Amino acid sequence: MLFRFDWTVPRGEIGYWCSTDWVGHGYITEAVLALTKFAWSVGLVRVEIRCDAKNLRSRAVAERAGFTLEGILKNECHNPQGALRDSCVFAQIPDVASIKS
Repeated sequence: MLFRFDWTVPRGEIGYWCSTDWVGHGYITEAVLALTKFAWSVGLVRVEIRCDAKNLRSRAVAERAGFTLEGILKNECHNPQGALRDSCVFAQIPDVASIKS
């Protein structure tokens, strides 16, 4: 999903979840690429993906989709079990040439 918009920038965030039965088929990467393309089409200038630093599969999706790891926020939020977690912040900005085409 594309959510958490800040239209003053304008920016948004992509979030994803996949049933373990469907992991490894490229569906999430394909969805992230489509959502990113859509984000540029509506004028966003920044898209972020945030994930648990321990979630290697989510990190790999962001990297395969061309997002850059900008940093890791320590003790940024709680995981579903209530423990503090570190969050990776990946981001992408549009290629100016691709926006004009």
